[in-house]
Amino acid sequence: MPTRICDSCGKNIDVSGGKVCENGHFICKNDLGGGFFSDPRKYCPLCQKPLR
Repeated sequence: MPTRICDSCGKNIDVSGGKVCENGHFICKNDLGGGFFSDPRKYCPLCQKPLR
């Protein structure tokens, strides 16, 4: 599986489950959140653009 550096935490991590905003910022699955009691992040923490 390919890896990429997460723009939020700076770790070189697997891209599966991660998302990218329109500016190209990659947010890993761990930084997206979305546990049992919370929804996953919908906007980039760096530029506030929607994540896809």
